[in-house]
Amino acid sequence: MMDETQIVDKIFRSVLEQRLLPGTKLSETDLCALFDVGRMRVRRALLILSSRGIVEHHPHKGAFIARYTPDEAVEIFKARVLLETMIIKEVCAHMTAEQFDVLSAHIDEEAQSRREDDISAHVRLSGLFHVRVTQLLGNNVLTEMMRDLVTRTSLIVARYG
Repeated sequence: MMDETQIVDKIFRSVLEQRLLPGTKLSETDLCALFDVGRMRVRRALLILSSRGIVEHHPHKGAFIARYTPDEAVEIFKARVLLETMIIKEVCAHMTAEQFDVLSAHIDEEAQSRREDDISAHVRLSGLFHVRVTQLLGNNVLTEMMRDLVTRTSLIVARYG
């Protein structure tokens, strides 16, 4: 049986692959059936996603994939640029040959998805590259922040192009 973290991960992945677009309603009943879990587990997952800015709750209407305003989109991209600039400087200052190989393998995988015209994989791998770079720092807080920002920017790109 899936726990909340696994449900959250699957929804994050669906957003990254742009299979869940901004404004998509997330029916608790449908999610319970999809993940074969009870309503409380789905509600906890939706609360986690809401706290991370991926899901919006509307009273008496339910949960929806976030739809950011243009001003929110600008703030999210600015936050991502600031965070990534710091992360890249730190990673480059301390990168090992093994870490370089990890990133190179990821780039190769992303290039392969592009050659195969696998758009879903390409979009997901493109976003995950930034998360992988952050993971090289070994800081789980920064990695979670980057994952959230990458997911949010994926929603912004899906909405505004």
